[in-house]
Amino acid sequence: VTLMGYDFARGETAQLIPQANMATFGPSEDVVAYIHVNRITEVRSIYTANLTNDEQRLLIPEFEFYDLGRPLFSADGQWIYFVVLENPLDDMSEESALRNLLLGSPAYAHENHNLPADWWRKSLNSGIAEQVTELSIIIHDGSFSADGNHLAFSTEEGVYVMGVDGGEPQLLIISRAIRDIYWAE
Repeated sequence: VTLMGYDFARGETAQLIPQANMATFGPSEDVVAYIHVNRITEVRSIYTANLTNDEQRLLIPEFEFYDLGRPLFSADGQWIYFVVLENPLDDMSEESALRNLLLGSPAYAHENHNLPADWWRKSLNSGIAEQVTELSIIIHDGSFSADGNHLAFSTEEGVYVMGVDGGEPQLLIISRAIRDIYWAE
């Protein structure tokens, strides 16, 4: 997937970022966060890119996590929140682990990323990624409140809301039908 832009003054489209999957614009709209998928290994990483000066920065490298979901900017633009999917093979046998170590591990498809996951975040300025939730449920989408103090997200169980600095997420709506979520202003 290539992120494209349209120049209204010239009436032209232009390629902005190749392989920018699940791109999300920051509050200033000149910065974007996106998932990059390595075409050979199919492993995901998260980058940010400044659209005014073409600067790209690796935020979450390949192999830091098993798999990643769409990144979101915090309302102040200082944090990237993202979903980390659990590895379904964490409890594999010693024989399987040895075989994977010697021969390489196989890739396993997971339809629509229907694996248990949790929210994580990383500062754009420095630091390491930190886990925000400990729910281990299938997460579909997320959105920040206009004031930036809360994160709402849809799951296989329903809609949760929580403070941006963590705390216990509260299940507000029980429904398996809600996927996309947006805050009303």
